[in-house]
Amino acid sequence: MSTEQMHDYLVECGIATEDEVSLVTSINGYNKESMEDILYSRTGYRDFDQLIEEIEDWKMRDDNIKRGSSSIGIGTIIFIVLLILKLTGAAPGLTWFWVFFPLWIVPVAAICLIAIVVLITTIFG
Repeated sequence: MSTEQMHDYLVECGIATEDEVSLVTSINGYNKESMEDILYSRTGYRDFDQLIEEIEDWKMRDDNIKRGSSSIGIGTIIFIVLLILKLTGAAPGLTWFWVFFPLWIVPVAAICLIAIVVLITTIFG
């Protein structure tokens, strides 16, 4: 990264103002070391490579969060519907067992599947 690119980056990203960069470079000279000194004093990053690496990590984490499931699953929707029916008395024969059934069936099924795989592996492994 050139000195000019560092200068532009500092100002465009709001790390330092144009006046601050001008002041430091008039004292220390217009060079990469001065730009990195400004970066360090304002952000704590030793150089621009460290800053760019950190920004890429943030973007990767943000992408991972965006790819994650943030919607309500069908089991949760069914649970909410059953809960409303139970609490309002619209389904008098509905037991609490069936209200919570959509929430616990998936973990129970997963545990059963794991137990079957372990059993088969133990017998035939």
